Amino acid sequence: MTITSFTINFTGRNNVTPRIGHLYAPNDTLTKIKSIGYLDDYILSQNFPLYTTDIIAVAASDGNQFLKPTFGVNRRCTLKALP
Repeated sequence: MTITSFTINFTGRNNVTPRIGHLYAPNDTLTKIKSIGYLDDYILSQNFPLYTTDIIAVAASDGNQFLKPTFGVNRRCTLKALP
């Protein structure tokens, strides 16, 4: 995992739903980013809360996509493509 930057809280955007974040991972593919647990270590190490209402604009090595976090067993995070 090589996340270059991940920002979700922007000045003046407190308590706004949905939060729109930017994830830049130029060395990873969209498929890898959407895999179960891709963000888990990052979320824990950065004390970085994600919510199911968030929308993440992702820039990866093979394209760009809007993704939404979902949480499964043991709060494992998966990013799913928005339609």
